[in-house]
Amino acid sequence: MSASAETISASPNSRLSSFLDYFVFRRQPGQLPELDGLRGIAVILVLLRHAVRPIWPVDTPIFSVFGWDIGIFMANGWVGVDLFFVLSGFLIAHHILRLNDRNDGGWQWRPYLERRALRIVPAYYFVLFLAIAGIFPYYEVATQGLGVRTIYHILFLQDYLPANIVVAFWSLGVEEKFYLLAPLLILARANASSFKERVGGIFVLMLFGIGLRIFSAYTKVGIDNYESFFYVFRSPFHMTLDPILIGVLLAFVYRAKDDFPRLTSVPVATIIFWCGTATFIGFSCVGVMMDTIDWWDKTLQPTVIALAFGGITFGLLFGGGPGRLFRAALLFFFARISYSLYLIHLPLVPLAQKLAGSSQASNENFWVFLLIYIPLSVVAALLLHFSVEKPFLLLKAKVR
Repeated sequence: MSASAETISASPNSRLSSFLDYFVFRRQPGQLPELDGLRGIAVILVLLRHAVRPIWPVDTPIFSVFGWDIGIFMANGWVGVDLFFVLSGFLIAHHILRLNDRNDGGWQWRPYLERRALRIVPAYYFVLFLAIAGIFPYYEVATQGLGVRTIYHILFLQDYLPANIVVAFWSLGVEEKFYLLAPLLILARANASSFKERVGGIFVLMLFGIGLRIFSAYTKVGIDNYESFFYVFRSPFHMTLDPILIGVLLAFVYRAKDDFPRLTSVPVATIIFWCGTATFIGFSCVGVMMDTIDWWDKTLQPTVIALAFGGITFGLLFGGGPGRLFRAALLFFFARISYSLYLIHLPLVPLAQKLAGSSQASNENFWVFLLIYIPLSVVAALLLHFSVEKPFLLLKAKVR
């Protein structure tokens, strides 16, 4: 057999090996693989949320087990965004603190902003313009005021202005504002003489956000449906500080873990992990959250959900949770494509509905829809990841 024939015959195995290495085995130095598992869970939760809405009528069970319907858990999958925020708060703060220590307090804005832009902007703009151009079958974007709407989406203002091109993009407006403010917030506290001084300002800022929601709950009356609630209490950056700041606090604790051996011990981390997990499961399974909007939804519920995810993250950081479960290959696969999957899954809903014959609010063909929607979203995310996201990630890795 010639050398070229040997190469050709070996190439499928080589490609499979490269694919598995990239999506299953490869880890970056200093990476925290359990957090990859959490990222995979976060995007799966969001995917399930948008799979079940608006197809599932709440009063019609999808699949009941002893009277409990799995549709409740799926409908509550919006909390995956809050988990993303906790992870972003931790990872960005952890990155900034490491750079601060490595550079003896020096800070360079240019490489930081370049890395953030290369990570977020290209894939986002690509999907944004696909949606505007009408490339997604059966996905309609209203044309009224589209020019202005496009401009403020380009500027990442869709958390304060309506995210009415792809509604899931609201969280990117929140993330981008955090990326811009994070160095100012974190570096201002990083070199304080005591741990209490380092985290005190962050606690105050979090309490300020809670106070804003309570104040708004009493002053903005008549908000009793999800749509108006979403634009006033859910999407604006200043209303979503809790999970992000809890992630930042975790980064400061992680940095100072040697100073708190009892707090960061495995037994304590185990208790905190399972408390967070029980809270998350309780909230996600008891009933459909925000099915009706009340004072609790507007004020303290976001904080409790953020604390639950903060507890889960804390436990995994300090060895208190089932780390092996969160290092599973499937979760790492979803973590790899999580950003692309988050961007592209929602505009594919109408196509999946059409293919499944379930465009109306009925659960008759729900499982057919789900079996089409999830693989369709994963395949589209893989295409987006390899064609747009990954090339820019390679450029990002070269920024120094």
